[in-house]
Amino acid sequence: MKKALFLGLSLALCGCKPAITVDISRDYLGSGETFGLCAQSASAITVTLNGAAVSGEPFNNGECQWIQAPQTTEENQVYEYLLSASNNFGTTQKQVAIHVNVPLPAVLNDVDDVQVTIAPATARYVHEATTVAVWQITTPINAPETDLGFVRKFENTASLTIERVNIFSLDALLKPVEGSRFPTLPKLNALFLRNSISLTDISAVSDRVLRQLALSNLPISTLPPISLELTAQHGAFLSLRSMTLTDWTFLDRLYLYSRDPGNYQNTNVVVSTLDTDFADWNSISQVDGAALRQRASGDANLPVAFLDSSPDPSVPCEFVAGLETVFDPVTLPKGCYEYVDPGFTVGDVPFADPALKACFYDQDELVEDVTAVNCESGNITSLAGLEFFTNVFYIGIHTPTNDIPNLEPLRPLTGLQIFAMSGASRELVDISALLELPALYEVVITDSPKVDCAMADLLVQQAGQWIDIFSCREE
Repeated sequence: MKKALFLGLSLALCGCKPAITVDISRDYLGSGETFGLCAQSASAITVTLNGAAVSGEPFNNGECQWIQAPQTTEENQVYEYLLSASNNFGTTQKQVAIHVNVPLPAVLNDVDDVQVTIAPATARYVHEATTVAVWQITTPINAPETDLGFVRKFENTASLTIERVNIFSLDALLKPVEGSRFPTLPKLNALFLRNSISLTDISAVSDRVLRQLALSNLPISTLPPISLELTAQHGAFLSLRSMTLTDWTFLDRLYLYSRDPGNYQNTNVVVSTLDTDFADWNSISQVDGAALRQRASGDANLPVAFLDSSPDPSVPCEFVAGLETVFDPVTLPKGCYEYVDPGFTVGDVPFADPALKACFYDQDELVEDVTAVNCESGNITSLAGLEFFTNVFYIGIHTPTNDIPNLEPLRPLTGLQIFAMSGASRELVDISALLELPALYEVVITDSPKVDCAMADLLVQQAGQWIDIFSCREE
């Protein structure tokens, strides 16, 4: 593990030799790579390697220099640099060890709590690893925190994935040694945290500026301040998957840094969600989108987009307008859904047609408990209101006649499996809403002569043989 050596003693008037405090940036290097060395003492400090000076002029108190490690083709070399400081009472010396060309097995053979994947696959040495992924096949319950200290030796890694690992915070990985001027994993720009059910503290990410931060299925409801960096060649991404967050106010603590202001023809900042919910969706209206784009970057044109990648609609329709005041563009490939309060009853549904409302015998039944709808009387003119019944699998409209113009209210009903309409519906043309229903496998429409048969053919191709629209039957 990287050693930040703070071994200084008080220099109170004691008549003693000078103390030396040493801080190094890294100690697992490749041949000829450089490391930072800071030294502090009341006396000038010289640095030597095998008796030869390596730092040029002696260190002044608190000075930092960059030192090049020796060029070598040998494996697992350890070079001990000697720091010396003298006064009238004597000389103090400290050693700093630098490891060069350390083979991967020298580190990984001592790791037995987690599985580790290194990239590129051709990497032979620790300093050649640019991507590190660690995971546990089983996550122990009530076990001590898993030690990931070895990860800090991969000082050139740019991407780190932690999945199903029994850790409680990121401090030991991302925070520098106390008092050190140097960060750990200084080249890290992509961090993926997944399915670690004990990871309740990710505040250490606030110390980093990342290009990509992906959080998935973590037991946290609020996000710390997050900083993302955007360049003309690389977009910046914040991904939230299978998360349940309190509100959207984390956007007020999202800082965006642009390296190439105004040059974003092919890149932007993307906040993406997948099966993520917010306890307070209305909080999006409290976020200042202009401030989000300008904060830290100073670039009012910095593009910030929102993408929901959920397999089913997961954004309530009533809050899409709020998203659009913060993000540009807002992309919802699966559309939005009509939010239904858990206490919402059939009687609360704003049906456009009283005849459709009359099809429900129990007006006090919770909407979420309704799984089938069957109408057998009345002349129905609109299906508006059915969009709230997101748990139905069957809808049957068997009235003698009706004047239903379209099936649009069915579009959000992704669990609908069977739709039957046997009453005459002379005005029905557009049935495209049925094409959006992934669970639908049976459709019967008996008396609607104006139905678009091209759409009917698409429905047959998509849903299968149990599609029968009488007016589109081939002779």
